[in-house]
Amino acid sequence: MPYQSPDINIYDGYGNGPSAVKSPSIASLTTDTSLVVSLSPNHPATYSAAASITVANNPTDIFTITGSVSQIIYITKIEISGQSDTGIGGNFETIKVIKHSTANTGGTSTVVIAVPHDSNNPAATATVLEYTANPTIGAVIGPVRIGSAYLSNGSISTILLWHFARQNDQSIILRGTSQQLAVSLGGVSLNNGTISICIEWTESVS
Repeated sequence: MPYQSPDINIYDGYGNGPSAVKSPSIASLTTDTSLVVSLSPNHPATYSAAASITVANNPTDIFTITGSVSQIIYITKIEISGQSDTGIGGNFETIKVIKHSTANTGGTSTVVIAVPHDSNNPAATATVLEYTANPTIGAVIGPVRIGSAYLSNGSISTILLWHFARQNDQSIILRGTSQQLAVSLGGVSLNNGTISICIEWTESVS
């Protein structure tokens, strides 16, 4: 016999009542298709890429994500930390996230694997690169974030974590293969440091 919940006393807005109303049984709830709520997620295809980069002497752009021919790229998160081989205990460095209207050229770069959050996602169309020799910098629109990170020499480092589109604001959006977002150290005097960067983004046709 299905469980039957007790009567509920209902009062009107003037305090009149109560009038007893029968609550529906669990059996009737489970068979009423009008009450079924879909739990299937409807998220856009999401990807992450991560790299630990042994940077060039006086590094400029060390990590970039470039837009796509077929998809719009929505960047949602960037995380940065690192270590320095210079200084006794470490040193503070200014790290910028800069948007370009034209992509970098040259330098020595390696493609960073884009990992889909769901194995059913199509292959990512954005291109992520890490640089171990400085590129020629493309046209700069401007920095979207600037942070000061403590790069330790064997101890705990600062972690810079930036989220986008969490409070009804826009993601950082890349349209086409000319637009690019770069993590830059601005040519600072940092030799043989290691910078770890993680980036997350979604892709959609609109």
